[in-house]
Amino acid sequence: MMFPGLNAFFYPFLCVMQENTLYERDEIAERIIEFLNLTPEHLQMRTRNNVPLLVHRMAFCAGLLARAGFVNSVKRENGLNSLYQITPLGLKQRHRKGSDLTLSYLQTFYKGRIYRGTGSDDTTSSAEIELMEQLEKLPDTYTVYHSTNWIAHSSRKGSVGEADFIVAHPQYGIVVIEVKGGRISLSRKGGRTQWYSQDYADKLHEINDPIAQVIRNGENLRAWLENDKRTRHFKYSIFHAVAFPDTTVEADLRMDCPKAIIIDARDMNDIETAIKRIFDYWLEHSTERNKNMGGNEAVKALTELLVPSKGLTNSVATIFERERKKIEALTRRQFHVLSMLNRHRRAAIVGGAGTGKTMLAMEKAKQLSLSGFRVLFLAYNRYITEWIANNLNDDRITVSTFHSFVNCAREEAGFEYQGSGDEFFRQAADLLDQALIILRQQRQEWLFDAIIVDEAQDFEDIWWLVLPNALKAQETGVFYVFFDDNQQLYNQVSNVPIIGEPLYLVENCRNTQSIHCAIQRYALTHEESYCEGPEGRPVQHIPASTMQEQRKELQKLLHQLVNEARVLPKEIVVLTPASQDRSELNEGTKLGNFILTWNLGTDTDHDICVSTIYRYKGLEASVVILMEMDKASAEKAGTLVYVGLSRARHDAYVIGALPKPK
Repeated sequence: MMFPGLNAFFYPFLCVMQENTLYERDEIAERIIEFLNLTPEHLQMRTRNNVPLLVHRMAFCAGLLARAGFVNSVKRENGLNSLYQITPLGLKQRHRKGSDLTLSYLQTFYKGRIYRGTGSDDTTSSAEIELMEQLEKLPDTYTVYHSTNWIAHSSRKGSVGEADFIVAHPQYGIVVIEVKGGRISLSRKGGRTQWYSQDYADKLHEINDPIAQVIRNGENLRAWLENDKRTRHFKYSIFHAVAFPDTTVEADLRMDCPKAIIIDARDMNDIETAIKRIFDYWLEHSTERNKNMGGNEAVKALTELLVPSKGLTNSVATIFERERKKIEALTRRQFHVLSMLNRHRRAAIVGGAGTGKTMLAMEKAKQLSLSGFRVLFLAYNRYITEWIANNLNDDRITVSTFHSFVNCAREEAGFEYQGSGDEFFRQAADLLDQALIILRQQRQEWLFDAIIVDEAQDFEDIWWLVLPNALKAQETGVFYVFFDDNQQLYNQVSNVPIIGEPLYLVENCRNTQSIHCAIQRYALTHEESYCEGPEGRPVQHIPASTMQEQRKELQKLLHQLVNEARVLPKEIVVLTPASQDRSELNEGTKLGNFILTWNLGTDTDHDICVSTIYRYKGLEASVVILMEMDKASAEKAGTLVYVGLSRARHDAYVIGALPKPK
């Protein structure tokens, strides 16, 4: 009978706790026993130090949850066991992750010293977890990696390598550690040595030879380092060791397994001394070839190899797709807003960039249409209305810009307008009012049951006085407006015909966390906003003082994105605050194999779209590149950075000037 691993305890630990309530650990344990259906046999199981396994798991679980900030540990005045209380973060993560809470996920919430490899999240070994806790205490001169896997491209065929732990030091070298839990023993079986592990229930298990394993994996690691272009220019000293955290070792176990390279139960109280002892042993007994370590740069290259984290790679398209799936889903909070709208015939919905306003507005329009409503969906930007219309494709939903709707209503009302374009824009509200009066008298069936306005912050005050007249029921018809008061590029929103407090969207579901963090510095309001999407990569600022330098940097970046990282040109947009007439990003400019175009509808393979930030409001792209920010007026520069960067789903770059946030 197996005792549940540590990962199995995190979710139950949080589930049995209620908000604003203190719990004793024994009380939590009783509830977890019921939650996990632990049997009397489970409760009898003990560690090698005769500690009940349940107590052992509970102690580790409580400590890790506290370090991650999911629970608070409150010391009692009498110094006895602590009391525990779930935190708001713990409540949110319990709801968000559920039973998928793992050790690896918890460690992202506190600054651990250990880099986690591909197998770290699957760790169930108590021995590995105990050793990990001790290795966290090593000085900063050491770098530790847990559960890494690789394929070594050697002169033989590629072989798979893995390591429970790798400890690297810029002067001493690298030690690969194989961990075995339980009481370790070995005996002769036939013509070979057989290794055994005795578990908590005193059952004896045959295990693989840990020394043979760790030697083989050390050789595979060396083959990988010598062949990979990131590490082959550095010298590495590679050694091996074994760790038996549940066993006390008194002497050498075998000629190739001296006590000096064994981490045993006693070493768990002073892991730094044990690691230094292992390095000292090997530096004394190794060949000269294996005594040269390449310093800090060699360790940095090793880190990039084992746990790559910087820059774009050839798998960036796959990364984008994984991120896209995560950030396209509507969050529970947004579904809650949709359900709230069912109780309000009129409401304003406020949310920052990326909080899914357009997506929610479209979803609400579809719901109303399915209920038999004739819906008018308005937005300011012509390009976003075209995109919305194509995606909704519903005969009951009319999608339009305000000015196009004015013309449509005028034509339906049957009167001509002879003024100039500028006069039309100035008189649009009056023209609409006139047309709607006629239509209400003569063709009331043409009017609408519901109006939805997206990006309402762009609408002029006077328009709001007229729009309710487009409803069949002017006083009680459905009217929803979605706006972001961080994006006030045209006019202040002050005359919206909605009574009552707005509903707030607070979760960014478009951008990565890195982009969200960058745009918040330029936000004009201080409403709470957070992002639980993928971490993503930081916004990159590429300095360039002249336009010639900006174009040169743009060409290099496009080459990197398209030719090296395999990003499709149609997923990239270059945004500028300057109009096409003022911009130096001219139509048809060639940058290597790429051609700049201001035609957002292009489908040519090598075309890279350019747009003003104003024009691109409401749209989005996988990669956004901001340029010519020095052409923005000082009072609007920050807002334009906010809007521009927030168009990026995955990666954002700024070439040239980057205005400072106010």
